[in-house]
Amino acid sequence: MSLLMGATGLFPFLMSAQSAFSIFDGALSDECEMGFDDGKGQRDWLSDEGGNIKLTYPGGLSWGAVFITFGPPFSDSEMSQRKCLDFSKYDSVYVDMRSEKDGETVRVGLKDCKDLNNGRETKILQTLTTDWKIYAFALPKFITCDLKELHMPIEFVFDNKPATVYCRNVQFK
Repeated sequence: MSLLMGATGLFPFLMSAQSAFSIFDGALSDECEMGFDDGKGQRDWLSDEGGNIKLTYPGGLSWGAVFITFGPPFSDSEMSQRKCLDFSKYDSVYVDMRSEKDGETVRVGLKDCKDLNNGRETKILQTLTTDWKIYAFALPKFITCDLKELHMPIEFVFDNKPATVYCRNVQFK
């Protein structure tokens, strides 16, 4: 899948910002890997749309998540091997998203190196429209995440409702 190839870049409106850090701009940055999982182990609802990712979450499951990690994701028993970076100098994460239908929702979360894979990390519910929009999420709102040890700089989490969400940029500033 071409999403796993590395590339870095910036949102056009932030090109002059030297302190910005892009983790996804149509391709993953070199430091990152992408994964996904759901309550039934289905593996057919993530696709590369040539510059953005399409998450066609089927619903009817207890949960589903697409996530980006620094280095490979490790289980809770292997958490000492997780790669962590200090993101405490950033104020917000900006995510360029849209949905297939107005009103579809997704939860956005972050995880540090010590967060368990139990779904208890802070996630912010976002309602989307069919138009591309850059959503800004203030990092202090992710109260369970230690930004000095960030391992999962973004995750998209779904509940039992179906949704189709597109994402084309994720950047910290």
